[in-house]
Amino acid sequence: MRITISFGLFFMLLSVLPLRAQPLFVQNNGQWAPHIHFKYEFPGGAVFFEDTTITFALIDPSTIQKAHTNRALSAPTDVVMAHAYKVHIQGANVPQAVFGSRKQAAYYNYFIGNDPQKWKSDVPTYQEIRYKSVYPGVDLRFYHHPTLGLKYDFILENGEEYTQIALRYEGLSNLQLKE
Repeated sequence: MRITISFGLFFMLLSVLPLRAQPLFVQNNGQWAPHIHFKYEFPGGAVFFEDTTITFALIDPSTIQKAHTNRALSAPTDVVMAHAYKVHIQGANVPQAVFGSRKQAAYYNYFIGNDPQKWKSDVPTYQEIRYKSVYPGVDLRFYHHPTLGLKYDFILENGEEYTQIALRYEGLSNLQLKE
């Protein structure tokens, strides 16, 4: 028997994500730093998936819009509101594997810089990603829910205890759970 513990990752600015658009998980094929496995983009920012840390980089899209529409020739005075925070999977193992599932037809091309050797094309996208064995007998799955946004499930093998699962938030204050 498998037990699944499901949580929603609700964070500020997620409400800017249009519910009709489905963000995808973009695989790192060398276009980003090597410690990043996948990136999840949405209009309010991005989420970076590392071995035992998930980094949220949030941007208020209204401030981006304002900065782009006020194109004065003088020095910019507009402020872009942004915030980043991390979620650490406490006491977790480096996963045996981090992989995408439910591959999509969409792909990305990254032509960054002048060196064609560093360009990456046909970078695959997925509807979900999985971490194999973040704890003994526990896998972790991230996916996009059409009405709730980014969600994750801890998947426990038969007999495994959920009490080993712990998350530590860095860069947030006044974190509260709602029933």
